[in-house]
Amino acid sequence: MGVSSGGYAAILFGSLCHITNVISFIPRTNLKGIRGIVDNKYENLKNIINNDTDYLLYGDLSVKDKNHNHHISQCENLEGFSSIKIVKKISLDMKKLRDDGTIKNELDKIINQV
Repeated sequence: MGVSSGGYAAILFGSLCHITNVISFIPRTNLKGIRGIVDNKYENLKNIINNDTDYLLYGDLSVKDKNHNHHISQCENLEGFSSIKIVKKISLDMKKLRDDGTIKNELDKIINQV
């Protein structure tokens, strides 16, 4: 689980390790055009998505600038994979998701899958 660049890391390492579930909030999924990337094979996360992992991505529809790291297009970059579910929020507020139990409920669903 991670937020923003931590969301990128959750998707990347979750995919590489073939873990069961990843939850990612406003992740950057395509780093094209960003300098300093060590390995280009991880530039676009759609190249490493697998069917062993269930991915839950939360995106923010209120970000209008397509070049912004948290624009919904970063989540939509991974649409089309059966293992990807995208939840689109009008305004994503992590504190609210914590306080209203959304995050806990998602974690409980994963824990109770066993």
